[in-house]
Amino acid sequence: MGFSRTRLVESRIADLCIRNTNLEEHPQVAFPRCLAANSRQTYAPQPSKLALEVQADDRREALTQLRHLFAKVPHGPEVDEIERISNHLFALGYGNDQVVLDLSVARGLAYYTGPVFEAVLLGASHFGPVFGGGRYDELVTTFRGERVRATGGSIGVDRLVAAMRELGRLNRYKSTSRVLVMVFDTEMIGDYLAMAFELRRNNVPTELYLGPEQKLGRQLRYADACDIPVALIYGADEKEKGVVTLKDMRVGRDQARVFPDRQEWLEGRLGQQAVQRAELAERVKQLLHLVRLRDASRR
Repeated sequence: MGFSRTRLVESRIADLCIRNTNLEEHPQVAFPRCLAANSRQTYAPQPSKLALEVQADDRREALTQLRHLFAKVPHGPEVDEIERISNHLFALGYGNDQVVLDLSVARGLAYYTGPVFEAVLLGASHFGPVFGGGRYDELVTTFRGERVRATGGSIGVDRLVAAMRELGRLNRYKSTSRVLVMVFDTEMIGDYLAMAFELRRNNVPTELYLGPEQKLGRQLRYADACDIPVALIYGADEKEKGVVTLKDMRVGRDQARVFPDRQEWLEGRLGQQAVQRAELAERVKQLLHLVRLRDASRR
């Protein structure tokens, strides 16, 4: 974490230069050309890296160095603000091994008005920050005409995915969906939408089949290719009986190896079970739990 470029460097250059009558005697406080207090004379101090060299393994030590560096400069509340955030992070359990104070962090967007932050993945820091943001109290004013204090950030998805792939932390499944709602009858699309919505509301990642294939077998092959463990079959017969057929795709796949006759395998409806429509969400969760246990036992 660090200061925003707009607040500590750009916005306060004038104050720092005008109020510091001994600027020439303190070249360590090096900013671009600054206007002196009571004259039009300008100064162009040599750029200094001292501020960027404020580094320490302990955030408290880094803040001590920072206060010493700016001891003769009216720096305002910025250092106090960073120290307060650091103390809060310590209270939350984020020690020096997880959060560092780095004054080289400078977000390029001009709407930041306070502290900024960036995050890297431990073990993949060479990818650079995968998350960053900061304080921007004036941004909402631009659009709504009222001052609203705000802090936000954004994720670099492509960089994050690349780093997670290198760390071996990506989901091993080909699809995030755990259930495929198959379209058995296009006249019943409302029923399929309702079931997909119900399962999603119950935290079950669900996909409604929207491909061109209407044959049940080809939709099952789609579920198998995407490694979706449960297929939901619902037609006119199931609707009349008030049931839904759940198919455990992996049971069918495993048993297919021991059935020499394909027709016998199809008629056996392996891995299929009929559940009451009113119990759909709960029964799907139970089946997915069994799938997870079975997968864990095979590892």
